Amino acid sequence: MTDVEGVVVKAKAMNRTVRRWAAMGLLLTTLRAAGVDYYVGVAGDDANPGTQEQPFRTLRKAGETLAPGDTCHVGSGVYPETVRPARSGKFEKPIRYVVATGETVTVTGLDPGAETPLPGRSEGLARKWGFDLEGLSMIEVIGFDLQAAGINLTDASYCRVEACQVWSGGGRSNSGREWEGAIRVGGRENEILRCSLIGSKGHGLVFLPGSVNNRMSGVLIRGVTNGYGVVVGGTAQIVEQSTIRECSEGLLLCSNLYNGRLLHNDFNGAGREGSAKPLIRITGNGKGTLLAYNWIHAEDVHDGDGVLMEGPVENYLLHHNVIWGLGGSAIRLRCAVRYCLFFNNTCARNGSGLDREGPARDGEMKGLRFFNNLFAGAVWSTTDGKPSAGAIWEKNYVGTSPGFSGEPARPFALSAESPCIDAGQDEPELTDTFSGQGPDVGAYEFGQDFPVPGRPGIDSRN
Repeated sequence: MTDVEGVVVKAKAMNRTVRRWAAMGLLLTTLRAAGVDYYVGVAGDDANPGTQEQPFRTLRKAGETLAPGDTCHVGSGVYPETVRPARSGKFEKPIRYVVATGETVTVTGLDPGAETPLPGRSEGLARKWGFDLEGLSMIEVIGFDLQAAGINLTDASYCRVEACQVWSGGGRSNSGREWEGAIRVGGRENEILRCSLIGSKGHGLVFLPGSVNNRMSGVLIRGVTNGYGVVVGGTAQIVEQSTIRECSEGLLLCSNLYNGRLLHNDFNGAGREGSAKPLIRITGNGKGTLLAYNWIHAEDVHDGDGVLMEGPVENYLLHHNVIWGLGGSAIRLRCAVRYCLFFNNTCARNGSGLDREGPARDGEMKGLRFFNNLFAGAVWSTTDGKPSAGAIWEKNYVGTSPGFSGEPARPFALSAESPCIDAGQDEPELTDTFSGQGPDVGAYEFGQDFPVPGRPGIDSRN
């Protein structure tokens, strides 16, 4: 088996993981058993029995009381506490924390009267986490606002955080040497769904090394002041249909993510004009990780690169991404990059479409294959326009007249007169279904739909 074939086999295995997520969600819905409903409200008392008529006062009391299968309904108000359940749920009986219908509930890391601290400082913070689920399993958190506090799922399993808004979470650890995420995910089989992370002080969302099969979907991350929007490591993690924008260090750091899926996301660098940092940085061994069907762009001119693959890098697949608006390169290879595939990407309105830099010893820049990519502009400027040594170059378009349609909803889609139509190379194990005599070059197959990436309902151009 060749290295490329090995990467494809790993990609197929990941597709089975995606199907398992769907089956697990159906099973959870079917098997959830009825438990006891408890209630919490700011006018309640912890001496109460926790009924709707006599609610608890604190989430802490609810956490001490809830058993597998129970649900905690929380009424409007501000709760300055860390929610730490006393026990885990069970697979057919999760413990649920739910904001009551029509209510607004804020769990805050600030004591009453304290102001939100400046980025990177902890003055005024009394609690690091709003929900601390470390080491727990089968806990669901739905519909909460968190102010200056994050969510900790270190070593958690089968937990779900849904429709929560996290404001100014995260920050430096006590040692000052590492950054925490506003949401920190470890363990296995956890989900972060339809959440928003705004103004995080460290990273936005972090998937810890050693964690497995966790997923974020439909998440909005913006305004991270001292870190990346998403930091992802571990194995078989999924980052999908999310919008990440305006983060100080970059939008995504992917480091030794094994067999992961980074799909249908909108990485938007708007608001970072003058920065030379890459929007996406990839390093380490991907072992079949896909970065595909994403928009990677800046609305104003951004001086950095779109995707920087910073060696040592190997075994990543990049396909059907649309990359534009970068003053640097759409894709830049730095130092040792090996055994990676690049196909059916569209790169336009960038300083360059593709380039490499930095020293690489003989044999370290090898096993690279580029086919069916559309580069509207220059490539390989450091090698006088010739493909880098160690790169296989097939059926790519490089030029200034690719025949874009100008359709605003699908930037850089092909017009009927485009020379890129049917000009690609058919690879049955890799290319999508095509409608003509052969695959089109670039990310958009002419006449076929291309779902808009990013969190549904958010216009990436605003």
